[in-house]
Amino acid sequence: MDLERIERALRDGPVDEPTYVAGAFRRAGRRRSTMLTSVAVGAALVLGIVVGMSLDTLRSPSGDTVAPGPDLEALNAELAGLWLSDVINRDRFVDFMVARGHAEADVDAFLDRGGVGTSTRFHLGFDGRGRLTVYETTENTDILSDEPYELLPDGRLMWGDAGCVVTARFTIAGNRLTFEPVSSTGCDADERIAADAFFNFRPYTFDPGSPY
Repeated sequence: MDLERIERALRDGPVDEPTYVAGAFRRAGRRRSTMLTSVAVGAALVLGIVVGMSLDTLRSPSGDTVAPGPDLEALNAELAGLWLSDVINRDRFVDFMVARGHAEADVDAFLDRGGVGTSTRFHLGFDGRGRLTVYETTENTDILSDEPYELLPDGRLMWGDAGCVVTARFTIAGNRLTFEPVSSTGCDADERIAADAFFNFRPYTFDPGSPY
């Protein structure tokens, strides 16, 4: 028996098959693994680009997330009318204003000019066309302020001009109107107290007999 020829035939394999080379399968396996890894990395990159583009469509040019703004026309329609504050008590008024950081002497001066007593109420009259009139009722009804207002794109109320501007977020629940938070810019001590008095001190109730 020609053992040498048999061994050579075994090494060569069938005549229609490629010649066996030691380690060739492992190299081919590594090539397939490399190809699969490349495909996976490419798919991940494509997915990342798609997700990034989707997020970009939800952002404004400044990079802030764009959220749908409130319906300002509907808000203005809800706000239009006459709103009456709860009854104002002078002692509680002073305590509130001092707690808000106003000097007690400034609060006293404001009250001396306004005449807040034991049954005072503020009235906010929104005409729905950009005008807010503030009334005070004791024995008589007096106009305290008559200034323009507008609703900002985020739904906040902006009121005043001539340097003193008040902004306030408001909530209407049923027939009740509340403001919080309230801030002011360019206002003197008296105007800051007035802003807190008109918008931040007492909640308001809608007057169904409003002329607006």
